Amino acid sequence: AGGAATGSGEFSTWKFRSKGESKRIIDHMWWTEGRGLTPVSRWRMLDETEIGPTALPCGGYASDHIALCAEFEWQ
Repeated sequence: AGGAATGSGEFSTWKFRSKGESKRIIDHMWWTEGRGLTPVSRWRMLDETEIGPTALPCGGYASDHIALCAEFEWQ
């Protein structure tokens, strides 16, 4: 299976729990390389300034996970 490299500091979930802050990548997209499907682009991940200091979910983003979206093309 293939996977797109992520930039440093990216996260797909960010929340505050009773045990502290949790900010990490736990959401993924998987595809099999060599079967004619190639990733072309992906949405950039949101950053802390776009989300705000209360983390997720928040007024602008109703889920505690950031939506993932990628464009693939058939070869």
